[in-house]
Amino acid sequence: MLMTVEGVYEDGQVRLLEPLTGVARARVVVTVLPDPPNLSADPLDLPLTPEERVIWEDLPQFRADHPVRFQLLMDTADGAGNGSAPR
Repeated sequence: MLMTVEGVYEDGQVRLLEPLTGVARARVVVTVLPDPPNLSADPLDLPLTPEERVIWEDLPQFRADHPVRFQLLMDTADGAGNGSAPR
């Protein structure tokens, strides 16, 4: 029978967070998970790699050079963005 329980590894020991009812001995596979992210932290304060920093710093110029326009298909003459529909 396959069973999954959560636990914490600390100081060379795995401490299960719930009992294993009916299991006296079993083979186990341990998967180490990353610490959960701090959701209260500002995502803009996350550390950036040098490559990410270059992209981040160039973003204002990129946005100025490539403005985004939102348009509904029904706002076009043929529904495919190839003309202007009367308003």
